[in-house]
Amino acid sequence: MNKIVNAKLINNIPVCSKCGGELAATSKDYNLVKVNGKKYTQFIRRCLKCNTLNEYYSEMILGDNTRYIFNED
Repeated sequence: MNKIVNAKLINNIPVCSKCGGELAATSKDYNLVKVNGKKYTQFIRRCLKCNTLNEYYSEMILGDNTRYIFNED
């Protein structure tokens, strides 16, 4: 299985942390996760340029779609 890396956020847009390439429009996988007691949606998307799997998190609130990156620490 391919290693999943944290995506980079540029202007709140997730891009590949390995090459800076655009991520696929559709998610390979997604999950509901809890971080510090708050619920986030985890998205896993493949880079269109280098094929690396990238993950990022989003807090889904009507009218707001802010994205986050969490370290494993």
